[in-house]
Amino acid sequence: MTSELQTVQDIPIELHPFLVLPYGDQFVVKNMRARTFIFIDKEERFLLECLKTPAPMAILIQKYQQKFGEYSYKKVFEFIALLLSASFLAPTSQTALTATDLFRPFAPPASPRVIVTMTFSAPEKIGRFLAKVMDSRLVIGFLAILALYCSVHLFARQNDFEWLAVHGSFSLGLAVWFAVLAVDFNLKEVFKCLLLKGKGLDASGSGIRITWGLPKFLVKDTDILTQGPDHVLRFHLASLLFPAVFSLMGILLFEHTHIGLFGIWSYTGLLVIFLELSPFLRGEFLTVMDRLSGKNRKFETLKNFVHRK
Repeated sequence: MTSELQTVQDIPIELHPFLVLPYGDQFVVKNMRARTFIFIDKEERFLLECLKTPAPMAILIQKYQQKFGEYSYKKVFEFIALLLSASFLAPTSQTALTATDLFRPFAPPASPRVIVTMTFSAPEKIGRFLAKVMDSRLVIGFLAILALYCSVHLFARQNDFEWLAVHGSFSLGLAVWFAVLAVDFNLKEVFKCLLLKGKGLDASGSGIRITWGLPKFLVKDTDILTQGPDHVLRFHLASLLFPAVFSLMGILLFEHTHIGLFGIWSYTGLLVIFLELSPFLRGEFLTVMDRLSGKNRKFETLKNFVHRK
């Protein structure tokens, strides 16, 4: 392994075209070809500048030492692994690095299978209104209060009917639960797509994909994730809490009709919110928070390995 650690330093590192933008006290780098992005600090930006022309890692290590006074394998190897995992490397560099045991775990993941590519358009006024909703802390606070109200209301009325049964059938009730959950998850994504359109951001590449063997509508939200931490939080909180609106609709319908289907409908919107926010599940919201904070177990493993060497 030590000889391999020395060999990979001679592999030329060539990048796809990229764009660097300020992001709080950091920088965000957008891959203009693969439409991926990474967050970097000032030291990593220096390394990125060194890669405007192809260069081997040995040169990067040397330049890093000259600039910062430290001979750091860790910083350079960690940075190259980050570029590799986000598909920033040209095919020749990517193939050469992933052929080694050291960098193979950081190979870019395969793109999910797209069944149908979909784009949504809305009237301009509606789009702008939705965008303002996304950026309004007041509206997000209202959605949070609405979700809390629905939760308390449903808890108080939970004994009014059998929640897993529809027309006395538990099998039919479970099928309805599953179907309404799928609808709520996908409506959340549609709402997110409309918000992106309202802000004039790119949502191309969105569509129905296979996730865990099941079709699911997913939105390509790279553009919003590079707008800044505050925008990212407001955007995802707005889309996450939006199912509370459907829960309220279900409650109102159930109160007037006492049909079990509407009771299930009212519960599932809140269940979507719980599943996304639960610290015991890897929901979309927590995944976004990890990406913003730079947490990644694979990179921690690489840091420890290089530190031992």
